[in-house]
Amino acid sequence: MADWIIIATGLAVSWLLFWRFDFLGNGDGARPSRKLSVIIPVRNEEANIARLIGELLEQSDAVDEIICVNDGSTDRSATIISGYPVILVDIEEKPEGWMGKSYACFLGAKKSSNDLLLFIDSDVSLKKGAIGALLHAYDKHRMTISVLPYHKMEKRFEWQSLFFNLIQVGANGASLVKRGIHAGLYGPVILIEKKTYQNIGTHEAIRQSIVDDVALGHLLHERDYDFELCLGGELVSYRMYQDRRSLFQGWVKNYATGAQYAPKLLGMMVFFWVASLLGVTIKLAGIVFGGQAADMPLVAIGFFAWFAELNRIAPKIGNFKKWSLALFPYYILVFVAVFAISLTKKILRRPVTWKGRKIKVEK
Repeated sequence: MADWIIIATGLAVSWLLFWRFDFLGNGDGARPSRKLSVIIPVRNEEANIARLIGELLEQSDAVDEIICVNDGSTDRSATIISGYPVILVDIEEKPEGWMGKSYACFLGAKKSSNDLLLFIDSDVSLKKGAIGALLHAYDKHRMTISVLPYHKMEKRFEWQSLFFNLIQVGANGASLVKRGIHAGLYGPVILIEKKTYQNIGTHEAIRQSIVDDVALGHLLHERDYDFELCLGGELVSYRMYQDRRSLFQGWVKNYATGAQYAPKLLGMMVFFWVASLLGVTIKLAGIVFGGQAADMPLVAIGFFAWFAELNRIAPKIGNFKKWSLALFPYYILVFVAVFAISLTKKILRRPVTWKGRKIKVEK
């Protein structure tokens, strides 16, 4: 009986975790009043960087300068960047104790000449008007704006990101029924005032953090700076991982370390959410492999209830095929396995691999 209570609790919690979805607005034709410096950390991004620079150059004239910081790329990234009217900064030697992305962002910010900074990842794609919408959001809220891009996937293996994507939103409190409980920022897109950035200590204050976005948001919260989180919707998107290896390495890198920043209430809610999904999966396995036919009616109700719930929330964050969500028992097992590997590496202080680098795990 206890297992069915957990399953039912998890379904109820899902509605609280994913109560609302705040998307980046279109700006309603307003003209932004300030210019900004765009900072792009680049490491082996030859497949993305030309597209992103091109999209930025087609945006609002508020984009005053684009600063690309080449973080030891071994591909053609630097050559491609040099063909555009942007500022190219090469990292010759990264100081001891710095994560690569944090140091790249730090150097880009030092090079900037405007009082608004936009940190953006190379795999982000911007529709025309996206920058104007970001600046309009900043003018409206007068605080740091961070956007989780809409996840555009092209291959079926990418659907394995389902629960990682959903927990990015749910565990961060961005879609919670009550505003004001957040774990951190979204790394792909961060718009912040330079003065605020300097007052919290810049990326130097979190130079050893693997999950710099979450750590930066935590730092803002500690220093009493508010921030606004939203989803990219039609304006801001990305394709996270283009092969299975990078998908696995990326989520292993982020998950156990990022979990430590989640507020206790959110952590407990996500626990019941995952436990409910896992409970249905275990019950389903009992029928398929153990012949427990007596449980079939209840298991069918649990399965279709979660199938319907995932169809309610998943399309808000990525182009998951509706029928593919019926495979959620497989996807939740993938999530649990990756989280277990990530947690084990954290406990044993084993390094994680990302973009050809061995990265020490945080304490």
